Amino acid sequence: MLKKITILRFLILFFWSQMLLANTDVTTALRNQINILEQQQTLPIENEKITAATGLLANIYKIRQYAAVWTHPEQVKTLVSNIETIDQDGLSSNDYHLQGITKLRQKIAENQGNANENQANLDILLSNALLRLVYHLTYGKIDPYSLDPNWNFSRKFIDGDPVSLFNKVLASNSTLADYIFQLRNQGTYHKFLKVSLKQYRALKINGGWPVIPEGGTLKPGAQDSRIPLIHQRLMITGDIQSPAPDESIYTAELVAGIKKFQDRHVLESDGIIGKKTLAAMNITVSARIDQIRANLERSRWVSQDIHGKFVIVNIAGFQAYLVEDKKIIWHSKVQVGKAYRQTPVFKDTITYIDINPTWTVPPTILKQDILPKLRKDPGYLKRKNMVVLDHQGNNIDIASINWDKVTGRNFRHMIRQQPGPSNALGRIKIMFPNKHAVYLHDTPSKKKFNKSERAFSSGCIRVQKPFELAELLLGNSEKWNLESLNKIVETEKLTRIKLPKSIPVLVTYATVDFDIDQNQIVKFNPDIYSRDQPIINGLNKNFTFVAPANL
Repeated sequence: MLKKITILRFLILFFWSQMLLANTDVTTALRNQINILEQQQTLPIENEKITAATGLLANIYKIRQYAAVWTHPEQVKTLVSNIETIDQDGLSSNDYHLQGITKLRQKIAENQGNANENQANLDILLSNALLRLVYHLTYGKIDPYSLDPNWNFSRKFIDGDPVSLFNKVLASNSTLADYIFQLRNQGTYHKFLKVSLKQYRALKINGGWPVIPEGGTLKPGAQDSRIPLIHQRLMITGDIQSPAPDESIYTAELVAGIKKFQDRHVLESDGIIGKKTLAAMNITVSARIDQIRANLERSRWVSQDIHGKFVIVNIAGFQAYLVEDKKIIWHSKVQVGKAYRQTPVFKDTITYIDINPTWTVPPTILKQDILPKLRKDPGYLKRKNMVVLDHQGNNIDIASINWDKVTGRNFRHMIRQQPGPSNALGRIKIMFPNKHAVYLHDTPSKKKFNKSERAFSSGCIRVQKPFELAELLLGNSEKWNLESLNKIVETEKLTRIKLPKSIPVLVTYATVDFDIDQNQIVKFNPDIYSRDQPIINGLNKNFTFVAPANL
């Protein structure tokens, strides 16, 4: 009996020592590979290259004394499963070493090559894949500042030490799974885009939609051989439900489908099939998929700023919203900058509201718009209720100025429009002082809100319902309501009201949106500033790491 116990103890100790030896060998292999990574700042593994965040990866293994990270098979399975399905987020599994991971797992399973080296290499690829995945889902694959130097949204990767977070995420399989799930489902808009991406990829698999031949403008009641094909096109994207009829007549049912399509593509909803409507129908399903992917990336860029109460403007959608506790409590049409005077994408803080604002003409508008008009018509200033002031605020006699000799460079004064119904800012201005001199304001050009595309301004954001927004921002319906604000308007005197609490404003750009009243209907906004393609190009390229401030 004693002999059997001794043999059993020997066997246990033997196998335990072999396991320790194996782990030690993997540790040695890890140490060697990390040393190469630090020396060369790159590490090739199974045709995969570790080139990004090399310092962070090295620190992870140094702190662990080069012990393997991925010792629990269920965690490997969780990570690999997320990588395999990451295309659902508009990203590519190629960025997360999927091929290299798959090859090494197969080698290990089939006992090919040096087991310890294979295990060490797999461990490093898995660790780097997780770092990249978390980075992209938290932060976006592309650095937005590289595309737009005005970008100032939050770029804080994580709170605290990234190595500690890495170890915390890997505390258990459920922790890892939950953490990645949260990153992949960061809000209603992000989830909506993922659903839309899935729908349009399914349309592509099924052949997409037909190309409609060019031809004359079609109005209701018209007869044209293209009508059945147009009907089929709209049925594929759900804009019309019934199958295409045999006849080639533009029926009332098709008119309703065209109007729905026009609404979804920010076109004039008139039921007339002209060049713009035809062009929108002929944009390929692949192009729409790329458009959705670009906007998924944008949603990751701003995810850290979407919380609490805030105003958000979508330049490409010509809409503004007030959001509180993840619910839209107000929305309005807006007019934004023309293509050559673009409204910038940035964030700031609303601090006060001006009733009966004055408008000081900015240098660009002075040079390009006002001075040319004054050279032809000196009476322009009086008609527009404008005055000329020196920089101390003193009035300058307009008659003393020879406008023919004035240029944007030698003009030493200011032109200011006084409060009133014709003021370019309308009756109210919602202020968040910024270097762009851009803000939310009323406008006398109200008829332009009836247009589908509303890029009319010189950069500022004209709001259709500014007084409703002001009432909500001031947050005291007894003191500040539409009636009390209108009484101030009647005085035509500049009145400044400070907000009881400053509120963030996010000026964004999204070319895919959803109908505010029917949030499952995808809308494709015009890319008025041609900003989609650089993002699509970046998503299709290999990942280039740009370290956030605290990494």
